[in-house]
Amino acid sequence: MSCIFTARSEEDLEQIADYIAIDNPMRAISFVQEIRKRCERIADVPRGYALAPEYGDDIRKVSFGNYLILYIVQEEDVIMGFRRDTRKTGHVVNFCCGTCFIDLLTCP
Repeated sequence: MSCIFTARSEEDLEQIADYIAIDNPMRAISFVQEIRKRCERIADVPRGYALAPEYGDDIRKVSFGNYLILYIVQEEDVIMGFRRDTRKTGHVVNFCCGTCFIDLLTCP
């Protein structure tokens, strides 16, 4: 399966890197490289990770540092998204459908 990073997920990665770079610019670069590699490995066996019903139907999650890799499997693609680990923030973002997740928007 192919790993798809939406425009929003690319922006999220950039924001993650910017945040890390405040304290450690070199780590920011390596962290984003590592998270991308992890996403590629997830795409090899996407149904091998837990469903995350707290985020919405068909969304799966993988913990990565202080972040969650959230994704949905669609036909031959794995659509990626990123959020801070809610176990640490106490805030859960719920996507009511796959389209909302892909767009990372909330349906009306």
